[in-house]
Amino acid sequence: MEIEIAQDDWIIYIAPNPDRYRGGLMWSIVKDDGIWDEGLTWSTNEAESDAIAAITAIQQQPHA
Repeated sequence: MEIEIAQDDWIIYIAPNPDRYRGGLMWSIVKDDGIWDEGLTWSTNEAESDAIAAITAIQQQPHA
């Protein structure tokens, strides 16, 4: 089960963690053909929430 969510100019990908011993889900946020952040969670809701929080934090950083 892989999930792709469009969030403004960002794309959130959620997929099962390939590490069968750790389990859970991995998420990543992509923009402009680059991965900006990624993480591990236990649920789809938590993955989406963490990814959106990461996008918000990136957007709030001052631009150089």
